[in-house]
Parts: sequence; structure tokens; C-alpha cells
Amino acid sequence: MPDYNTPEEAVRAFSFLRSYRFDQEAWRQTPPACRTKRTVDLPRMRQIFSDALASGRELVTEPEAKALLAATGLPVVITRGIGPVASQAQAAAVELGYPVALKNLSHTISHRSDVDGVRLNIGNAAELGEACAAMLVRLRELQPDAACKASPCSAWWS
Repeated sequence: MPDYNTPEEAVRAFSFLRSYRFDQEAWRQTPPACRTKRTVDLPRMRQIFSDALASGRELVTEPEAKALLAATGLPVVITRGIGPVASQAQAAAVELGYPVALKNLSHTISHRSDVDGVRLNIGNAAELGEACAAMLVRLRELQPDAACKASPCSAWWS
């Protein structure tokens, strides 16, 4: 039998037990089974890998990884690739709706955090324009060899 010196200690102990019980119930829950049959697009998956290998890369980019997941029938977050121009990102944001995330995309940078290449929760066009400009400045300072060439070095998605 538990024994407490004050009523407050007893209430505190009871609240811990209550929280523990709810946590245990939450952990036992499983997502519902997928009732639709997934179709796997093997030619698309092979094409993504062969394109990456043909360009001399051993890593796929995040948009390519999402395309691979989509090719297996898994749901993925909507992604829009853009160039280094803020107006392109703002047009995509209007289409998808705010808030959005801005992420750097370069075949030579495997970890965006190394170049401060992620901005989350951007709420309006002005913030997005500032984030685009700041990200490109940081990218050119920290990784000048990763500057944009034929393909965009910035990607945006919500």
C-alpha cells in the first residue's frame, strides 16, 4: 500500500500512473492495414537508379528518393523542384499553400545541415523570398563548387 506524507505527493504519483497508462495504450495502437493493393513500378525505379549512376553519383537526392517511394505505391509528401529564383518558389507556394519548407538540393551536398540548407515553417511570400536569397548566399559561401549549373540547386516542398 503506497504511503505519502502529503495529499499533493499522492496526487502527483497518481498523475504519473495515469500518464503511464495512456502512454502504454498509445504504444499498443497499430495503424490500419492497407486495404488497397500497391502496384510497384519497377521500370521507373530502375530508371531513377540508372540516371543517378549515369551522372556518377552513388546517392540519390531527396526528390529521387521520394520518387522511388512513390514507385512502390507508398504515399509521399508533395514536392516541387525549383531553380534558384525566389519567384519560382513563391509561385509553387501559392499553388500548394503556406506554410512551406525550403530545402537546398545539390548533387554534391549529401547533408543539408552542413550548409544550413533547410528552412521550415515559412508562412508567407516575403519570408520565402528572404529565405531563398539567404540560402543561396550561404550555399555560395560554404560550397562554391555546388553552385547552380544546368539543374536547380534549390528545391522547395510543402
